[in-house]
Amino acid sequence: MPKQFKHKRGGIDPLRAPEWNRITKMVERLNKLSVAAPLRMLNGPGGMTISIAPSANDFFLAKIVNDGPGAPGNYADQRYWVKEQKITNTGEADTTDLTFADETRGNKLWVTATNLAEVVSGFHDFPDAAGHIVMVFRLWDQTPVARYVFTSLPIVVD
Repeated sequence: MPKQFKHKRGGIDPLRAPEWNRITKMVERLNKLSVAAPLRMLNGPGGMTISIAPSANDFFLAKIVNDGPGAPGNYADQRYWVKEQKITNTGEADTTDLTFADETRGNKLWVTATNLAEVVSGFHDFPDAAGHIVMVFRLWDQTPVARYVFTSLPIVVD
């Protein structure tokens, strides 16, 4: 425990000892401060800040596609282009296979997503994966930049 400041001579210090000790304890507690979602702490050029993480739990259905918007080529590592999908079934029984189509609303997502199942190997297991449906999660890094991830193993057909 740190030493307590003791007021020794009256009139010299603008703060009384109890007030100084209270402020010192508050500053020391800041070093131990942590937050939980939806809050986040970022260490930036202006020092430590606390803010609310934007939509940390976003997720969506997506189809792996071979090209991105504006036709950038397919990746060769664990990253893939994914395009947001919607379920197109219209009230059939829940035993009916799901059908999908490209999302048509204006702010649909077509982004790069990392397959977490491939991060360790660095391989690209879906080289011709157009049409493979995955659940994509949006996470935020420390900058904060949105990062998209999914976990999927290739389907092996003999």
